[in-house]
Amino acid sequence: MKLKNLLFEVDFKKIIKVLAFAHAHISNKDLSDLDLSFNNLHDINASNSIFNNSDLTGVNLEGSNLYNASFRKTNLTDADLSNTILGESDLVNSNLSRTNFQNSDLTSAKLVGANIKNTIFKDANLSYALIDLVHKRYIKRQNVIGFETIKWI
Repeated sequence: MKLKNLLFEVDFKKIIKVLAFAHAHISNKDLSDLDLSFNNLHDINASNSIFNNSDLTGVNLEGSNLYNASFRKTNLTDADLSNTILGESDLVNSNLSRTNFQNSDLTSAKLVGANIKNTIFKDANLSYALIDLVHKRYIKRQNVIGFETIKWI
């Protein structure tokens, strides 16, 4: 391995805090416990990455590939995740208040225990997603794709 690549791996969690890395390819990375709030991270490829316990308040992730990413106990308040691939992603116990998921693919995503107050799901695909039953009426009003296949917990 080149020294440059080794240094990048060692210091990745430190330097990521100050980078606005739109269009970056950061798949399979552990980005847990970071403050990435209000960063412009649109169009990134972070599939299979872990953002658990991170602060992503106001972050722009529009158009990103976050397939099978984990956001457990993550703050995504006011984040833009529109037009984003989030299939199989784990959003359990996350704060999704006022998060924008418009036109996003959340197929088989786990949203159990998530705060979805004023969250935008308009035209999002929620097929086979796991969602708390208490949110059924709210989700129905959002005109989502796959409403009839949602797994209500």
